[in-house]
Amino acid sequence: MAETSYLWEEPEKLRSSGGKGAGKHAASLLAQEVQLAGEAAEEARKNRESRAAKQSAVKPAVASQAGDFVGEKQVLEFACDASFMQGREEVHLNRHVVVKDLVAAAKAFKMPLSLEKPVALFAVYDGHVGPKCSEFSAQNFHKKLLPRLCKTTTEEQIKDSLVQALADLDQEFVSKFRTDRSGCCVQLALLVGRKLWLAQLGSGGALLCEGDQGGFSAFEADMEMEEERIQKAGGQLLEVAPGVRHVASAEFEQRLKEYRIQMAQGLGCTLAPPSTSPFSRALGNRELKPMVSAKPEVHVLSLEPSHTALALYCDGISEVMSSEEIAKALNQLRGQEKRAPGRLAQDAYNRGSEQNLTAITVFFRFPKRGARAFPEPRPAPPAPPAPRPAPPEPPLKAPKVEQREIKAARREQREQQNEAPQNEHLFIYVQNEEKGERHLLEAAGQLFEDEDGHVAHEFLEECAQGLRLKACRRHGSAK
Repeated sequence: MAETSYLWEEPEKLRSSGGKGAGKHAASLLAQEVQLAGEAAEEARKNRESRAAKQSAVKPAVASQAGDFVGEKQVLEFACDASFMQGREEVHLNRHVVVKDLVAAAKAFKMPLSLEKPVALFAVYDGHVGPKCSEFSAQNFHKKLLPRLCKTTTEEQIKDSLVQALADLDQEFVSKFRTDRSGCCVQLALLVGRKLWLAQLGSGGALLCEGDQGGFSAFEADMEMEEERIQKAGGQLLEVAPGVRHVASAEFEQRLKEYRIQMAQGLGCTLAPPSTSPFSRALGNRELKPMVSAKPEVHVLSLEPSHTALALYCDGISEVMSSEEIAKALNQLRGQEKRAPGRLAQDAYNRGSEQNLTAITVFFRFPKRGARAFPEPRPAPPAPPAPRPAPPEPPLKAPKVEQREIKAARREQREQQNEAPQNEHLFIYVQNEEKGERHLLEAAGQLFEDEDGHVAHEFLEECAQGLRLKACRRHGSAK
């Protein structure tokens, strides 16, 4: 029950009407109100104390920092997490996407995939000028990719699917938002089984850690290698500051001069200032097409048990942290996978990064040595049963004369057997002292008697397990 403040006011009837006994009645009402207020305050105090006791008794659960590994135990498991920070920018322009099970996502879109599991997608969209392009890319890239992945079976087809999906995404954005000048760089990773496809557009980077000694492979774009392609597309690399070069159109100086003249006249300006871009490859940037290309640089990597982690990050991190420092941070946080992306973003902010900060980390776990790396093959179907042998042919019947002779011979043999005396049988029980068992020995044939008149005595002899039949020569007459 919540506490309530009580303020007693004298009823209007008592204030207007005087008379004998009015004061005593008002005093009694006041006493009742005070008593009720005291009881309510006491109940509220008890409730507070009970809640405090329960909260102190229950210890706060410490959240585990270990990652939740998903995937296929017989092939590859991974634990991924992402972190982002607006940092010192006025607007957060970055977006990121993590799809841990792309097969389930494709099934929801009724686009079943026939690729080896696990299949996962990780992407960092580093926006510039505005958030429109990065937002559009994060929401629509998988819609461009899944229809193509449904038809792929080889590594080269998967690579072509990534390139074509980004090209279609860029074309749709430019045609749909005709007045938007924003763009975004892309750091994208597609995991299929033990294969990894890295697609990169513009700034940022990807880093793959290898071994326990801090080894790594870094993948970052180099705009200086794009100068020839940019010039063929009708652009140039313009030095806007000492050591800083941007992509600009060949008419940049002329357009800038016209813009400044209009601004100086003070009669209004109908021209937009010409734009430049520090990125030679990116999505969007409609004014700088085709100098700024949407064709990514794709790397196909085979994951080995020595590979431990993968990191995708924006240029806000790569500008203030070297690849060695990123790899060292990832190796230190093995076993604390959930902290890794936040650690990269916070370290970059502490080092004075002026941009948005986004990072995705993926830690790998392979099957233990001795376990099968891939599922067991299906057993071969059982062999068809062997054909049954053909039944033997019935014997040929003998002529009737021979059959009569055979029957006569059999009848004569049976008569001789009936006339011969029946052999008596001797049943002997032998005690086995070791096992405590009684064995019945049956000696079939005629009984014999020796010279002393002992029946069957000469046919038995002692042994370690009891008595057994003794092989001997027949002598004596049968009884």
